[in-house]
Amino acid sequence: MKENTKKTLGYYLNASIQHKPSASAMLLSMLAVSILELVKPLYYKQFF
Repeated sequence: MKENTKKTLGYYLNASIQHKPSASAMLLSMLAVSILELVKPLYYKQFF
């Protein structure tokens, strides 16, 4: 990993630690959207 990438990820990690409610809401919403995107083709039977 390049040094700039490590610094950027460290900055985001520190920001998410400082703002726990916002970070957890974003993570939960991303997880919910991912699950819905997996279930949607199964519900509509559109596999291809």
